[in-house]
Amino acid sequence: MKNKHSPRTVILHPAARSILATLIQPDTNPLQYVFRSREGTNQPICLDTANRNIKSVCAIEGVSERIGTHSMRKTYARLLYRASGNDIIVLKEGLGHRDVKATQKYLEVEEGKVDALMSVMLCSEGEIEQERIGSPSVSQ
Repeated sequence: MKNKHSPRTVILHPAARSILATLIQPDTNPLQYVFRSREGTNQPICLDTANRNIKSVCAIEGVSERIGTHSMRKTYARLLYRASGNDIIVLKEGLGHRDVKATQKYLEVEEGKVDALMSVMLCSEGEIEQERIGSPSVSQ
C-alpha cells in the first residue's frame, strides 16, 4: 500500500503468495506493512533498504544487471502494456495512477526500435517507388 488513502489489491503469482504467507500471520492487521522497518511501529522499509535487499538477492542468484525497485516496476509496466495490447488505460489502472500523463512516463521506446521501423518504412517506400517507376502507365 502506497499510503493509507489508496489501498490496493495486488494479484500475486502462487509462488510469491506462498512466500508471503510465511511472513504474514493469519491474525495480522490487514493494514500492517509486510516489509516493516526496524524503527517505529508499522513503518515501511525505506527505498534504500528495499534496493539493498534486491541487490543482495541478485548477488546470491548471480544476476549482474543493475536492478532496483523502480526498474522492476518499469519492467512490470512494459509487460502489462504489451499483454494488454498496448492499452494505456489498462496500464494506468495496473500502476495505480490517477492521471494517464504519469503512466506515459513509463513507456519508453525500446533501443533500436525507431531505427528498425524507419528501415522497414524506407524499404517499403523504396519498393513502392520502384513499382511506380517499373510499371507501365495505365493511360498508355
